[in-house]
Amino acid sequence: MNCSIQKAIFPYDRSTILNVIYDVVDSLGLTIRHVNSERGNLVVETEEGTSVRITVDTLFPTNSTKVGIADVQESAGELDLVFMDEMRSILNANYHKNTQAVS
Repeated sequence: MNCSIQKAIFPYDRSTILNVIYDVVDSLGLTIRHVNSERGNLVVETEEGTSVRITVDTLFPTNSTKVGIADVQESAGELDLVFMDEMRSILNANYHKNTQAVS
């Protein structure tokens, strides 16, 4: 399977990023289908049934967090891009730090 993956590094701790992810899920009207906060894995789904997998990893010793968003069904269109854009918007509006895109 050849799914697209969006990645970014955010200069925030893991709990802040998880809170922002939950805010994005709410603002985009998505449903959480699976969550493992300890491992930093979530699967969210649209009303149409397409889903993306979100991974959250703490980067030591920088107190930054790497987020990866993968279109697991190759049918979510640009949901991964929209999700990442919404995360950046919420962070910029509330925290005012720059984020770094990763390939």
